[in-house]
Amino acid sequence: MSRFVSDLKYKLKYHLILKNEYIKEKYWEYYAEYPGTGLGDKAKRLNKIMQLNYECRKNNYMEEKGALLTPEELAELLETYDVISFDIFDTLLLRQVEKPTDVFSFMEAKYSLPRFCHLRMRAEAEARKKSPMGEVDLNDIYDLLEKWIGIDKALWMEREIEAEKKLCYANPYMKILIEKLKTKQKRMIAVSDMYLKRDVICDLLTFAGYDGIEEVFVSNEYQMSKGNGKLYDVVKKYVGNKRVIHIGDNIVSDYAGAKKQGLDTWHYPNVNARYGIPNLLYGMTRLTGTFTKGILNAYLNNGTNSYTPYFEYGMVNGGLLACGYCEFLNKVVKEKNVDKILFVARDGFIIKKVYDSYYHECDNDYILFSRFCSEQILFEKYAEDYIHHNFYYRLGMEQKTSLEQILKETDLEFLIEKLSDYGLRKEELYTSENNDKVVSLIYGEKERIIEYFKSTQENMYEYLRPMIQGCRKILVVDMGWYGTGGLAIKFLLEEKYGQDIEVLSALVGTNEDASLEGRIAAGKLHPYAYSPVHNLYLLHWHTRHQYNVHNLLIELLFSAPSPSFLKFERSEDGELQPRFSYDEKENYDMIYEMHDGILTFARLYNALDEDIKPMLQINGGDAYAAFMCTADNPSKCYELFKDYKISQLSGIFGSKSITTMGQIMKEDHYI
Repeated sequence: MSRFVSDLKYKLKYHLILKNEYIKEKYWEYYAEYPGTGLGDKAKRLNKIMQLNYECRKNNYMEEKGALLTPEELAELLETYDVISFDIFDTLLLRQVEKPTDVFSFMEAKYSLPRFCHLRMRAEAEARKKSPMGEVDLNDIYDLLEKWIGIDKALWMEREIEAEKKLCYANPYMKILIEKLKTKQKRMIAVSDMYLKRDVICDLLTFAGYDGIEEVFVSNEYQMSKGNGKLYDVVKKYVGNKRVIHIGDNIVSDYAGAKKQGLDTWHYPNVNARYGIPNLLYGMTRLTGTFTKGILNAYLNNGTNSYTPYFEYGMVNGGLLACGYCEFLNKVVKEKNVDKILFVARDGFIIKKVYDSYYHECDNDYILFSRFCSEQILFEKYAEDYIHHNFYYRLGMEQKTSLEQILKETDLEFLIEKLSDYGLRKEELYTSENNDKVVSLIYGEKERIIEYFKSTQENMYEYLRPMIQGCRKILVVDMGWYGTGGLAIKFLLEEKYGQDIEVLSALVGTNEDASLEGRIAAGKLHPYAYSPVHNLYLLHWHTRHQYNVHNLLIELLFSAPSPSFLKFERSEDGELQPRFSYDEKENYDMIYEMHDGILTFARLYNALDEDIKPMLQINGGDAYAAFMCTADNPSKCYELFKDYKISQLSGIFGSKSITTMGQIMKEDHYI
């Protein structure tokens, strides 16, 4: 319920205030006059919002809010000012965590002091209550902590300062802006409501690479704050009769408060929270969540660059999932003494790139493989499964297909001449009425089909043999959902060709098939995020609510920019040649952008300090959190992928057999 209320609150605030620059400007000016939290103040502000919206509609200026100015554009805008004043934290300096108080969570984990984060926040609140002006420094806060939990005050104060130094870094946007202002010989100062001493903050700015800031004003040094406006009086006295503009993220103290004190202002939106509402509302574990959101928010929202929605989709939904999966693969490799990893096409393409770039601990190859060739390899053992996937599944599809077309698509064209023997005609559509006859055809011609599929087995074995030479254990890596590829390779190598090799499988997640439990219990199948034996809440969310669309939205994140592989065939000179299905080239630009987003997140995540990374455990819930939030927004996913070309079946298709994600979403009542 709380997430629903937060979402609704943001949507109302966006449509009534934030999307229109005129309304936003006028509203925050009014807010400075009526900042109270009482019912009367809130009623006045609501009335003002309605008045402003009426005014805009009447005068026909309901423009959408524009993108953040580039640093270069802002530097030009600031040309007429003598002094530029900057807020420090969340403006000049960003932290690698989502919220300022998450610094204390990091300290709690690093130094193994339970409840430190809670007590540190409580101590600050208590210290401010005791202060006549509400301003405190670190010494005041740690006086209480020393009393409450008996810590070494000096040591822990130093630890907090060191934590800030480790987690703070220069905002790329502001770094560019300040360099531009330096070339224009502009005077620059910094102003902060903060408990850290001025010399500590100056060190943080220097450590982040800032120079050219002539003075720093900190609230605890003057017992005056931006919040009550009095610190701006100190600033005005310092600069004298000069034209000043203040830039900061806090809409109350940096924007409305400064404006109220007579300063010009420019609002820089907080990268982590727009107008007090977090940008990423999905829940995660504390440490992994705060660093993940810190990375995503800072990179996507600092204003230095703009990104396509596909880049953002990949970075937000696929980045942490790819990193977590790669870490999981290395655990399996170590526990099972795996000699080689085989990343299966097409879903293993970007996973292998992430693995090789940041997690490479095991020899590996990317192999051409597919459900199509898996089913041919396994047909002699699992004929009923073959029929289910290639025939029964089509009964539920709206578009009906002729028997001739189905046999061509499933590589069983040689059976067309046998249709009449089973009371079937090639031009008739495949329906539930003739299904029994079709099944009789497959079982009646089973030996002939096995003989035909034997070449698929032989060719795939010849393709794999040099890759697995000398291996005792291999790990077949795919996305999901039953692990047919791993089963097929296991059958081919262990049973069909009697190789002295053990084939294990890894999947991101599974379906709810009960037979998976035995494979998992036997240590043959290793699911990462969820399965019938762990993280059931994720399994049930994925499979019992829009299972088909959820599968496809995950698969398109990781799919390679290449046509779907079918099987190997022999050329005239006896060489193996891959055969591919329809090439969905229309998808490639989207895929490249999503993969760029995944790789960007992986780079930033793996650049975290060596003190931080060991603390972060990417469990399935964390890895899936962003995707769950995104997939629960059907309109957004539809707009992104309505034109994405796709086939729900494996087979020999032309363009006429390809549909779109948008069509599938409609057929499945997702949208």
